[in-house]
Amino acid sequence: MRAALAEVPDGDLTVIVGGDCAVDLAPVGAALSAFGNRLALVWFDAHADLNSPQPSPSGASHGMVLRALIGDGPEGLRPAQSLPAQRAVLAGARSLDPGERDLLGRRSIRHLGVAQLAGPGPSWTRCAPPAPRRCMSASASTSSTRRS
Repeated sequence: MRAALAEVPDGDLTVIVGGDCAVDLAPVGAALSAFGNRLALVWFDAHADLNSPQPSPSGASHGMVLRALIGDGPEGLRPAQSLPAQRAVLAGARSLDPGERDLLGRRSIRHLGVAQLAGPGPSWTRCAPPAPRRCMSASASTSSTRRS
C-alpha cells in the first residue's frame, strides 16, 4: 500500500477501500508526510485500536493501528512520521481495554464516546493550536470563529 501511494502525484484525489483499520496506516502516513503537525485525525471506530503487541487480547494488528500512528506501535506498523497524540480524537469508541484507557490519559488523546456523538448536546470550546488566540466555538445549531 505504501509503495502504491508513493506513486500517486501530489494533489491527486486518492480513495482507499479496505477490510479493516490496518488499511489506514499508509494513507494517514502519506497525509502526515504532506501536512506534518498540521494534520489532525478523528478516528471513528467502536474500538480504540490503541493496543500494543504485549498486552493485546487478540494480538491482531488492526487493534494497534491508532497506536502505531501516534508512534507507539510495533516497528513495521509505524509511519515514517508519527501523529502527535494530542492531534488525535477517538470518536465513538465503546469498547476499550484497560491498557487503551491508560494510554488515552497518558498521551492526552481526546475521547468522544457514543453518547457524546448521538445527538445535539452542550456546546464546546477549544482553542486551535498553534494560535491560541483563535478559538472555535460550536454547538448543534451554530458554528463560528471569534477572536479573544
